[in-house]
Amino acid sequence: MSLHSEDRGEAGSALAPPEKPALLKGGMILCWVYAALLLLTLALLPMLAVMQKVDTNAKQGVYPDAVPAAEFVSATSASQLFLVPLLALSMVVAYGLAKNRYWSRAVMMTLLILGVVLIPPEMASPTTYTISAALAVFGWWYLYRKPNVVGYYGAIRRKTAPDRHRNGN
Repeated sequence: MSLHSEDRGEAGSALAPPEKPALLKGGMILCWVYAALLLLTLALLPMLAVMQKVDTNAKQGVYPDAVPAAEFVSATSASQLFLVPLLALSMVVAYGLAKNRYWSRAVMMTLLILGVVLIPPEMASPTTYTISAALAVFGWWYLYRKPNVVGYYGAIRRKTAPDRHRNGN
């Protein structure tokens, strides 16, 4: 199998962009929604950390007056390290899909893989990991094996290839 055999498929006309598969159109919208949810989660992290501490204390029957500032800052900072890359990549993928960019496929796969690895500690559970891993496997199949999607990305690549050669890249 050649390196570019995955890019074979139906080519769009020279004037019109190739028809984007419906799930990619939905994925573009979903990436914007995902970015908005991640932004909301970042904004609510301080409250989430405090609520988790109160819940833990309540289960143990301990009712302190306040959560120490050091615990609050460390939980918030650690979660931000997990969410910021996902937020940035989600916006990049949404842009790439909106503008029919060939690189959006690789960035989307990176986002799906990081979605498995970068689950914030406050949200980590076996169910969360399983769902994230299943989405990553489905994403790989859809982006790199489904014929109409492979054809779409192949058409984008062929359409932009002459532009690269004309510009000397």
